[in-house]
Amino acid sequence: MSQRAVASLADLTQSRYSAIELGKIDPRASTLVEIARALDLELMLVPKEVVPVVESVLAGVEHAEDQPVVSKLGD
Repeated sequence: MSQRAVASLADLTQSRYSAIELGKIDPRASTLVEIARALDLELMLVPKEVVPVVESVLAGVEHAEDQPVVSKLGD
C-alpha cells in the first residue's frame, strides 16, 4: 500500500506520514493506532510476562491459518 493511501486512511497528510516513517517526528499514540488500523492491524500493549505466550500464539497462526487459536494468559 502506498504512503498516500495509508496516510489518507489514517487521516494524515502524505508528508506527515512520511516523516513518521522516516523517524523525523515522534507521533502520538493515537496517531500510531490510526496508522495501524489503516494497515488492518491493531496496536496493543502486552504485559512483558505474557509476551512469550503471544509470540507462541502468533507463530501458531502462521502455521495453521485456518484453525482457531485459543490460549490462556496469566496462568
